[in-house]
Amino acid sequence: MPLFDVVFQGRVWYLPDMSQAAIESRPSPQSLIGTWRRFGEIGPVYEIVGVGTTSSAGDPAMRVRVVETNEEVDYRLKDLLDDPIEG
Repeated sequence: MPLFDVVFQGRVWYLPDMSQAAIESRPSPQSLIGTWRRFGEIGPVYEIVGVGTTSSAGDPAMRVRVVETNEEVDYRLKDLLDDPIEG
């Protein structure tokens, strides 16, 4: 498997190309707006309506509207990307 190198804190790390591909294939937050997902496999459906605020821990969030309740909340981008796409 081909490798690429990354310099971090003065050291060179060799990472497999698949790690770079995963980074490059991650959708931008703006491209998610207007799409629909579901909280887990059986949870309620939500629509991504905007970019949310970043938490004090540095976790970016997206603003989502829960279809069942019409409630809008911020939801961590990391968690959102793990949810299944709906429709």
